[in-house]
Amino acid sequence: MKNPQLAAIRSALDGVARLVFEDHMDSCIVDAVETGDAEAKIAEIKTAFARYFI
Repeated sequence: MKNPQLAAIRSALDGVARLVFEDHMDSCIVDAVETGDAEAKIAEIKTAFARYFI
């Protein structure tokens, strides 16, 4: 049986991870497009995505 407290903690952590990821997208991707560094930032986002969501 799952522990409801652990499930709640995990859900909260997942929510924080999503917020951090969205903030990263909002700031870094815009900057990357403006500076022409999109390829490096896309690789960075893929790494972050793999770390937190896979």
